[in-house]
Amino acid sequence: MDQTSTRVGSSSGLAVIHIGFRFNDMHEAVGRIEELGGELVAGEGAPKAVTESLKELRKAKRWVGMELQAGPEGIAVERTPGRRQNMWLYDLWLAERLLEALEED
Repeated sequence: MDQTSTRVGSSSGLAVIHIGFRFNDMHEAVGRIEELGGELVAGEGAPKAVTESLKELRKAKRWVGMELQAGPEGIAVERTPGRRQNMWLYDLWLAERLLEALEED
């Protein structure tokens, strides 16, 4: 799988991570992951590799305001602005972790 990473910001302060890759079934494989009370929850129909990978993560404030979407062009992680800096590093780590889990599956 070919992969590129980009970190972009916006005038509203929203942090966005985009990982582009060639993996046509990614939308079906991951779909959407949301944060609920500091816990990451995969959307319906997510593969076992994704749900198991998320279960291994502990509930934490670092995930608050984070949302992940996957599609044929890659993974996009968005985070609402907050007081903590450099949270985009966690977003990038999460996206890469999920890609690894899918490759191993």
